[in-house]
Amino acid sequence: MAWLSGWAHRIELTLSDTNIDSNLSNFPVLLYLSSASGIGDVDVSCVFDELGSDSNRKKIAVTTSDGETQCYVEIEMWSDAAEQAWLWVKVPSILASGGATLYLYYDSNHADNTTYVGDTDTTPGDNVWDSNYEAVWHFGQDPNGDPYGGVLDSCGGPNGTPSGSMTTSDWVDGKVGKAYDFDGTDDDIEINYEVEGSTITVELLLYFNSLSTYKILCGSTDYNDNYISYSPSTSKVYISGYGTAAEISYTFSVSTWYYIS
Repeated sequence: MAWLSGWAHRIELTLSDTNIDSNLSNFPVLLYLSSASGIGDVDVSCVFDELGSDSNRKKIAVTTSDGETQCYVEIEMWSDAAEQAWLWVKVPSILASGGATLYLYYDSNHADNTTYVGDTDTTPGDNVWDSNYEAVWHFGQDPNGDPYGGVLDSCGGPNGTPSGSMTTSDWVDGKVGKAYDFDGTDDDIEINYEVEGSTITVELLLYFNSLSTYKILCGSTDYNDNYISYSPSTSKVYISGYGTAAEISYTFSVSTWYYIS
């Protein structure tokens, strides 16, 4: 197998086809690096041992199975101290029968790979997400005075502004990377954005500390325009868009992560 020139170390990564229904092209895949990574809880802490600091986080490369064709990589979060990283990789092809193989290169003596690897809201990071994605917010920024200036969108689009009484303590561990803990009163993320097209898909990971009536996503300041909300009295999720309403019956529980689409 060919080796990407100039790199000293690499790890082979296997993407299983177990949960893939059809072939995927240019698909963003999450790579979580830690002492217990992937479905096999594989220890890849050697990556952090080699790189040695957060400032070396871009001294990495991810290639396809040929060992040489590089993929774009967005660094959602990187913590050398915790030996954890969340990376999003644009994988050219994942087969429903066969999955895909990737190679992660890492080398503390290599120059930063700024052509293919970048943080959120940088050109390499934006390239992970194609034009089908209007916006992606990972919540990877401290809602109280983050130096990057708000909640960054991974697609090069609108960044959000935390409002209400949000503090650093509201920046908590999520299902993937970090999350925000909203107080249910006045905490929110304000985003000035108009989505083009008549049909969109909204996806989010949600965790209830308590079960009250929630406005999960609102399309205007008066909350009567477009929104997703949950009512514990009816155990229903309500979806409204410019007068067209839909409802889904589902009983949520506290202290449980949910994926809503």
